[in-house]
Amino acid sequence: MKKNLKIIFTFLLTIIILLTSVSFPIEASSDVNIIQDSANTNSLPGHFRKTTNISNSSALTSLNIEGLEKLNISGSGQFTPTNLPLLIENINTNLPIVDIDLRQESHGLINDDMAISFANANNSANAGLTLDEVIGKENSDLSSINLNKPLTLYNNKKNNYTQFSSK
Repeated sequence: MKKNLKIIFTFLLTIIILLTSVSFPIEASSDVNIIQDSANTNSLPGHFRKTTNISNSSALTSLNIEGLEKLNISGSGQFTPTNLPLLIENINTNLPIVDIDLRQESHGLINDDMAISFANANNSANAGLTLDEVIGKENSDLSSINLNKPLTLYNNKKNNYTQFSSK
């Protein structure tokens, strides 16, 4: 078991190192809006999936998925404090859970319960920035939200804006 855990950990670290050392030619866009990622509901975050339950494997017919169910990884949209326990329950492991963020936009929580992102159409709002620049930009983005004032959220599905009050 320890050998398998070391192999998985080494594999994940290798992927992270490779992804952080490669620079992509996509330029960050200035057309950034605040969008709501997840509501604070008693349900799983959007797009939840895990390799131990490949329910849409028919869509993967052109790929060799042998052993994928043993990889024990999952992915989803941004989670909130309310749906985090459901996420942990559905991952269903005694192993430590590591949250790795590979998205290229800043995100956080509004009023401790609404998951938001500062995103653009290409999901490249922080493209080309170093880790320190991304952290600085995320802090700046989140600090730009005025407390006790209405906040405009961009709703990608309806292509309109919604007012929301932050506290």
